Amino acid sequence: MYAEQYLTQYAEAHKKPRTVAEDRRNIYLHVIPSLGHLRICDITRSDVARFHTSRRKFPANANRCLATVSHMLTIAETWGLRPEDNNPCRKIKRYAEFARERSLSPRELERLGRALVGAQANPEMAEDWRAIACFKLLLFTGARLGEILTLRWEWIDWARGVARLPDSKTGRKNLILPAPALDLFMSLPTRAMQGYALPGMRLDSHFVGVQKPWQRLRKTANLEDVRLHDLRHAFASVAASAGDSLYSVGAILGHRQASTTQRYAHLSAEPVRSVADKTAMRIAGLLAPSASNVRVEVVEAQGGAPDVAAR
Repeated sequence: MYAEQYLTQYAEAHKKPRTVAEDRRNIYLHVIPSLGHLRICDITRSDVARFHTSRRKFPANANRCLATVSHMLTIAETWGLRPEDNNPCRKIKRYAEFARERSLSPRELERLGRALVGAQANPEMAEDWRAIACFKLLLFTGARLGEILTLRWEWIDWARGVARLPDSKTGRKNLILPAPALDLFMSLPTRAMQGYALPGMRLDSHFVGVQKPWQRLRKTANLEDVRLHDLRHAFASVAASAGDSLYSVGAILGHRQASTTQRYAHLSAEPVRSVADKTAMRIAGLLAPSASNVRVEVVEAQGGAPDVAAR
């Protein structure tokens, strides 16, 4: 079967394991049931269009599947299984996707903070110390969940305050560790020279049981619509609303494209708007001074009624 050949001979050799797993899931759940009866050399644009349309209720997944099929057909051309420059996916229009944006307001961060304090003080949640540390590190660094869960002690450069990640979604990355993050790492009971900072139950494994503690915590904080990934958005939103440049925010988050950070542009404008408002109010005050600041002088005009001048 060509699909398995593509996965084992190309995807596993050139893609990240998480991407391979996603490709495999989409191929076997969606692509093969729709296109698996066709030979790779016989797939036409109408075949692909029907498949893409069949997934229209799930636009993001429809687009991901289309991209996977397109790449599979491109590799088939490279391997001589299809004519060159004959990819039937090229002119099929992708569905519009709307990213889910959810950050946390200052009051919501306060509620989350109180929930974290309560969780730490609750003996029943003592075993969740790794989860609590993970939540705080996500907020302190803006890192992705996988970057925190798989972080190892030997990657931390304490002098420079960075964790040198050998691999991430965007490749090699220096994860900035601000003072609160470094302090938290210093306080962990598993601090060592090597191994995972948040270890799992098995030898040389990292912690994975983060979802259930998060569901309990967000329920306590009345934030049940907030995902773990939204903690990354919270970091970026606080930085942008404080007036930090989008370039700096993107560099901290590890965005490869400026357009990814641009979603926070409306927040970075808030400090500028505040200055503009204060400046305009001062100018408005100068243009229309209050009556108490006006000195009226009455000057007797020669041979006529008094002339009133405001100075």
